[in-house]
Amino acid sequence: MSLKITIDIFSGRENPVIELTEQESLEALKQLKPIRKIEEKRKEFPPEPILGYRGLIIEQTGKPDGSLPKVFLYVHGDLFGERLAHKAASETFEEFVCGSTGLITRLKLGKEFSDFVLEEIDDLKN
Repeated sequence: MSLKITIDIFSGRENPVIELTEQESLEALKQLKPIRKIEEKRKEFPPEPILGYRGLIIEQTGKPDGSLPKVFLYVHGDLFGERLAHKAASETFEEFVCGSTGLITRLKLGKEFSDFVLEEIDDLKN
């Protein structure tokens, strides 16, 4: 089992995709473990189509982990998917993926791209 993470940020062009090894996937799944349901009023994300960063789309390839859907969305510590609206164990998974030393570095798009993505992530919070 492994994970494929798509940084959902672009409109009209291909989004960056990061493929994790089996070991990295196991570590990521620990951070993505659902720990509690989200309040009813916060279960809808995104409220409307937006430009810019929309979250990390996470797809389980191979035999999926039974605690999460095959495909789900992570945004600011929240998980959304089929029968899923929960807080994740880690609220810093976006930094783990998109930070200057994160998994994003394997795309070889430079520090400027990481900085751009982190700015977009912050913009969505506000």
